[in-house]
Amino acid sequence: MKLQIVRCLCIATALLTPVYAEFRSWTNSEGVKIDAEFVKSEGDNITLRLLSGKLATVPQAKL
Repeated sequence: MKLQIVRCLCIATALLTPVYAEFRSWTNSEGVKIDAEFVKSEGDNITLRLLSGKLATVPQAKL
């Protein structure tokens, strides 16, 4: 019985723990820094998620 409770708690913890990518500092070609996480690369553009949750797509050449 105790083993089942422990097993259920472990599964619940694993399912409820959010998975986050790593936020890091990005610097554009003009020296402006932002903290954001990498979302995707598509063609010549990079999509970043800002700390506010908004998505920003920028040309790769500008980073």
